Amino acid sequence: MTFQDIANDALTEIQVLGAGETATAEDSALALTRGNYIMDEWSAREPFAYSVQFTLYTLTANHAPHLIGPGLLSPDFAVSQRPVKIEGASLVLTSSTPNVDVPLNLRDDDWWKNQRVKSLTSSIPTDLYYSPDWPNGSLNLWPIPSVSYGLRLETWGLLTQFAALTTTFSMPPAYRKAFMLTLAEELCGPFGKTPSPMLILKAREARKAVQGNNSGSPRIATAEAGQGGNIRGGFNWLTGGPA
Repeated sequence: MTFQDIANDALTEIQVLGAGETATAEDSALALTRGNYIMDEWSAREPFAYSVQFTLYTLTANHAPHLIGPGLLSPDFAVSQRPVKIEGASLVLTSSTPNVDVPLNLRDDDWWKNQRVKSLTSSIPTDLYYSPDWPNGSLNLWPIPSVSYGLRLETWGLLTQFAALTTTFSMPPAYRKAFMLTLAEELCGPFGKTPSPMLILKAREARKAVQGNNSGSPRIATAEAGQGGNIRGGFNWLTGGPA
């Protein structure tokens, strides 16, 4: 199935086309533009990211910050688009066999702002502050690494935009329907249509199917885990009371 097929279905859904009809070149071009708007927005939302990537880069000693983005050359990291967010990072000790991943602490703006000596160097950095600048992000390792170890980054998998009407739609289960119905909602305005309550409901449910697969359950912990002493008895999570 190509993007053109998806666009035809979306326009049929809002009754711009009849069954079996094909959109004009102008309407198809508009649908392609609006479809790529949707993909761009979904790429910025974690529940639509169906995978994470663990990519290994090679650091350059005493280089700070390492940039990551399109068209960059060494000592920086070239990728098609800078990461929306860094989910996890490890320093990879490539001097040992096998290599060893040492987790890095991910830090925020306030931590970086309050870091008094940003130019401190060390063979083993302990922290990473990522600034998602545009078009290139900045990877600030602290202390600045003085050895060219590896850096493994965990990032969201990016959703690919459609290059042309003939581009084949290739995404995991549930995405095709969610995208088609969302595109139908998006096209209502340009074609003077009001989204029907049924379309809104179907599109919402289709997106929930995608998001439900991508959203993991949070880890649950208790302050008393592993502690001795005065610990309460069993707990019934169904009633909220003692077992």
